[in-house]
Amino acid sequence: NGLTSVDYNSETHLFPMNIWSYYSLVIFSLTGLCSLLGKTRLLEVSGDLEIQLSKGNPETLYSNVLCDLRIPPKVIKYIEERSSEGIVSDPGFVVLRRRFEFDFGGFLSVMMLHFSCNDRQSLVEVYRIENSALGTLVGLLVNKPLSLLRTLSLRQKKGANDPNAGEKKEK
Repeated sequence: NGLTSVDYNSETHLFPMNIWSYYSLVIFSLTGLCSLLGKTRLLEVSGDLEIQLSKGNPETLYSNVLCDLRIPPKVIKYIEERSSEGIVSDPGFVVLRRRFEFDFGGFLSVMMLHFSCNDRQSLVEVYRIENSALGTLVGLLVNKPLSLLRTLSLRQKKGANDPNAGEKKEK
């Protein structure tokens, strides 16, 4: 179980996560509403961890409470590779720093892990929607705005990388 049809894809061009996109995600996923209504339960918190993950061949990380949630090795390898860009020497280990698991009102379960590697911080969240009809609705509410943000981000990036951007074309 776990990540099936929406497994991690390292070929996907992700949009940059910033304060605005993060809070948009909180609003559209309804987790903020659950917290405001007092429906959020903290299932587990493990802070100040220093767990080094196997270099080059990381293991799958499973939820301690929500047994079917997992973070596949591809995600850890992505963090390792992304954090090592431009580093000539030994790239270092991915270190698990903090782990949180939440239940949002009985309809959404989340495992949140904080990693570091080469002074770069990464946040990984895996979630499960408990109700299929609600899952479809939340999926539409979350995926459409995220798709729009990703498209806008790619257009901005393409425009910034295009040497002819901003020049008028002559007829």
